[in-house]
Formats: sequence, C-alpha cells, structure tokens
Amino acid sequence: LWIQAMRRDDRTLEQKSLMRLYELGFFTRPVLSQNRWLLENLPENAIFITNGDLDTYPGLMLQQEEQLRVDVALVNASLLNMPWYIEDMAKRHALPMPMTYDEMMEYNPYMDDEGEIILLSQVVMKSWMKDEKHGRPFTASVTCGEHVLKVFEPDKILKGSYFAAAPSPGKLLDPDAVKSAIKHLDGSLYAGELYTESDKSAVRRATKPGFTAKVPFNTALLFAEYCMDNDMKAEAKSTI
Repeated sequence: LWIQAMRRDDRTLEQKSLMRLYELGFFTRPVLSQNRWLLENLPENAIFITNGDLDTYPGLMLQQEEQLRVDVALVNASLLNMPWYIEDMAKRHALPMPMTYDEMMEYNPYMDDEGEIILLSQVVMKSWMKDEKHGRPFTASVTCGEHVLKVFEPDKILKGSYFAAAPSPGKLLDPDAVKSAIKHLDGSLYAGELYTESDKSAVRRATKPGFTAKVPFNTALLFAEYCMDNDMKAEAKSTI
C-alpha cells in the first residue's frame, strides 16, 4: 500500500499506511531495535541506502511516528531501479537527477569491462555519492548486499551501522565510529521472533529468532577482529 501510495503521489495515504503499521504493532521489538540502531548512528542529513523490507518500512515508520532522525533521507536500493521512485526521491530530498526521466525509462542494464552487470540503481547511487552539491553524506546500511556496496569501491569503509566512502583508500574500518555504534548494544532487545501474528510473510516466519541480532553483533565482531590485528587485546576482549 505504501509503495502504491507513493507511486500515485498520495502523501495522505502513504502516511496512513505507515501509521497503521505502527498502530498494529506490526514489527517486533528485535526488528525495531535494529532499525533504531541503524538510524541513530548515521551522520546528520545522511542519504541512507537500505536493502529490503525490514530495514526500509520500519525505519520510515519510526521517522514518521516517533520523529526519529527525520533529517535522514531513507532510500531503498531495489526501488531505485524504478524511474518514478528515483524522481520522487530526488524531489523529496533535493537530490540531483542523474539523467532525464525518459533516459531512465530507456536505460538497459549492461555488462562492464569486469563482467559486472550495471543496474540503473547503481548509476543513480554513484551519481549521488560523487555529487557533493547536495551537501549530504552518502551512506549505505550494513544490511545491504554487494550490488550496493560495490558502488563505494575501492574506498568503502565501515563506520558502525553504515558504510561510506573513505577519505583515503585502504582503510576498511573507522574504529572510533564503530566503537561508538556498538557501545550501548543490548542483546536482550534483539531476542525473539522476527514476525508478529499479523505478519504473514512465509520468509520471515521461516527465519530463526535472533536473526536481526546478526547485523549489529557482526559489526561488533569485526571491531574485535580489528582490535586483535592492532594489538588491542583488552579492547577486543571487552567488546566480545
């Protein structure tokens, strides 16, 4: 309903659909905890690329209903292959259009010199990352897959709940940013099912409890590994 409301440019229906999800308690505590963690650690006014349902809808809902990080432009990577969505995001968040609407409609994915298929979404993300005129930090959620993260190559750096482009190549992790992001992680918030009774998704119902905990706690493990590699054994132990 939310997607169709956006496509019809029906802001009232769009807001109602997110409000209804909130009223129903559609998302579980682990899902909401993950999304709060993802949003809270972002830089101010960030463009935040998300991956799928569980890092998009809950985040948008929290922005609207709890006014959590309303400065962030939350953008779904998969939907960036649809010209109407690109145009909508550009208008809402004052972002540049990488090409005309007609050019986007005519765009065909192609294979680059390395044998990689280049999607429209990747062209758009690369454009927004390189264009500094909009003045917004370009970030991607740690939940994103390689089709998103390779946009940052060769300068990808982990900064806690998100990836960004490093100021200098070769640095894979920002220890201060990651440490800050994992500092107050509470495992109890991530315990429990991924779905509620009103959620009929077969995929989520088949997923084992604790799935959302993998995202922030894998980040913590990466930081611990970094500490071990840099002779910071006490820091690694306390992190684990």
